[in-house]
Amino acid sequence: LTFMLISSAFICVIGIIYGVFTGFRVINEINGQVVVLAAILAAMLTANICFSIFGAKYGSFAIIIMFAMLGTIVISTVYGLVYDPVRNKLNVYNILGIAVVVVIIVLGYVNNRNGKTDDQNTKKNKKIFAGICLAVFLLNGSALSIYSFFTSTNKQYGEINYIFLYSFFCMILCVILIAIIVLCKRGSVPEIAVATKVKPLLCTVTYGGAFMLSEFCSLLNTSVLPIVIQAPLSFAINIISVAIVDFIFFKQKL
Repeated sequence: LTFMLISSAFICVIGIIYGVFTGFRVINEINGQVVVLAAILAAMLTANICFSIFGAKYGSFAIIIMFAMLGTIVISTVYGLVYDPVRNKLNVYNILGIAVVVVIIVLGYVNNRNGKTDDQNTKKNKKIFAGICLAVFLLNGSALSIYSFFTSTNKQYGEINYIFLYSFFCMILCVILIAIIVLCKRGSVPEIAVATKVKPLLCTVTYGGAFMLSEFCSLLNTSVLPIVIQAPLSFAINIISVAIVDFIFFKQKL
């Protein structure tokens, strides 16, 4: 949560600087629908990031990313076919691509569950990991649909303004949740302090900048590309990049 708080705060600081030069469009041109969409997306992203990081304790992060991307493909495709059927049409290539993705997910998940054991704690951890994968599937899968709905109904508000707005909501949510944790569990305070040390702080700020650029590209793409094309491209990029990082930094065998 501290990770999400600091990265969101960093994006908000960029938003304030941006606002100085644009007359604070993020505030002046806001409307009720944008606020609701931003609040929903903030809640989903906060939960998704927490599940993703927490899930790495129970299984491979690469598998979590696979489920996240599968959710993006499946849920976004359903949304596109129902809400915008003119731009989003299924053909043999789309169907074949989704089938291949499902095979990748199954192979990766089975590989992650190798090494059978009767240890009850291990079985419990595998169940927790499966639940986290399902949660990430639903949360991450719904985000692109919200982006698409925003760009089709509130394009005039601006993609960059929307990112700053829901980042602000993410920051507020994290502050509330951290406060609850500190009140309920006094021992959490030192853990929060660890996140403010130099190396974790640099990682968090770097993530914030990369996340902002990534979301900006996603919103721009959603306005010009059909979802059934954008979602598989996003899946491919994530799977390849995470697998490479896992191999280089965490020595995971390919």
